[in-house]
Amino acid sequence: MIQLLLFCIAICAGIYGAISGNLVSLITATIATLLAANNLFGRLAYQQESQQMLAANVKRYRWLILTISAIFLASLATRQFLQDPFDFTSGYLWLAGLLVIVIAGILHDRQLKQSESLPQNGEDGKASPRMPIFDRLDWLIVGAITGVALALRLYRLNDFLPTMHGDEGEMGMLALLALHGPTSGISPMPLPLFTTAFLDHPTLFHYFQAGAMWLFGESLTGLRTLSAIFGALCVPVVYGIGRIGWGRVAGIAAGWLLAISHLHIQYSRIALNNIETVWFMAFFILMLLLAAERTCRVQTLAVDGNTQRGQLIGPLVPYIWAGLAMGFSQYFYYGSRFCCFYW
Repeated sequence: MIQLLLFCIAICAGIYGAISGNLVSLITATIATLLAANNLFGRLAYQQESQQMLAANVKRYRWLILTISAIFLASLATRQFLQDPFDFTSGYLWLAGLLVIVIAGILHDRQLKQSESLPQNGEDGKASPRMPIFDRLDWLIVGAITGVALALRLYRLNDFLPTMHGDEGEMGMLALLALHGPTSGISPMPLPLFTTAFLDHPTLFHYFQAGAMWLFGESLTGLRTLSAIFGALCVPVVYGIGRIGWGRVAGIAAGWLLAISHLHIQYSRIALNNIETVWFMAFFILMLLLAAERTCRVQTLAVDGNTQRGQLIGPLVPYIWAGLAMGFSQYFYYGSRFCCFYW
């Protein structure tokens, strides 16, 4: 009952804090969530923990503490952006929250891996090593196919179309604004991170384009290179989906057909935000398959001479990457909204 009450308090305080920007409400939501998730009140009611026990619990639940910290950082980012959309502090807080949530997942999976000390199908009661999903041959094959895909998408990229497409020009101007700010002469204000601009497309995409132009030059080729790279990176993701689901032959077939697909090459050579959505959606599916493959592994335990079947608890990291992929995809093309609704 106390846990339910704490969760209700956390939800209400978090919503109010994010909308109003009230820092006290955000802190209240964070503390209430931490107490409810850890069931601190319930444990203190039945036992008096020593300092050693408390320290052990802190180490055990440090991934949970980091998760709550990530939620708090995201709330602060929302509050900061609502107060001033042109202040990039919200972006730094947002990135810090993403980094913290990934670290929390890694710590959770590391602890889970350490706890798997029971024997599984090995000799002399020792745990048998797990075979990796992708071996060296897989990496060599997917590397070669990806290289072909990238070459096809970069070939004569500057003169791919007779002239620059109008949408490419609009997005290219916003990319220059993201790269140079007000000194670009496009706008007296910098481009906000978390808003919409041309045809209501999210502006974060233009910062990715700005990064590509910073690396490859402020030209049509530099602007289009981001799409070419994302298009080529679809190959290893699709290969992984086929490899996990149906085997190496299926992975090779899927990766190669995508690499030479004229439709995929077409959208990989235009400086628009279509192909990035495809990559994020495919990566989302790959992470779900990877999580399911690891979670559904069943180990056979030898206990007192009897054979029992125990299901392993799945790792969190693939689910975290899946969630981040779906979240990031919302900052690109409209199709991501349909994909998110479908899943």
